[in-house]
Amino acid sequence: MGAVDRCVLDYITDNSKWNECLFLIFPGVVLTGLSFLSIIVYGLLDKWSERYVPKKARPPEKINIKAVFRFDARFWLVSLVTVLYYGGVTPFLAAARYVCFIHNLDNTK
Repeated sequence: MGAVDRCVLDYITDNSKWNECLFLIFPGVVLTGLSFLSIIVYGLLDKWSERYVPKKARPPEKINIKAVFRFDARFWLVSLVTVLYYGGVTPFLAAARYVCFIHNLDNTK
């Protein structure tokens, strides 16, 4: 388990350890606030640019569906491995973590 997981579990079991976890939570809160502020600034700049910067429209690209069948075999192999990994391994890791939490198993000892 990571440091954040350990702090959350300690907080659940003992409320006196909450102050020790603040150094882990505070940077996340600050980054979330900065991200939100950045989105607002970006939106305002985008609205401003629509008024003052003319946009030149390009003709739309034509989509060629038949080109998919000409992809190299390496592309299909990498795609298959990616789908199998994220579809099979990642949920298993999440389930294993849940089982370890339920049965109070810790591999750091």
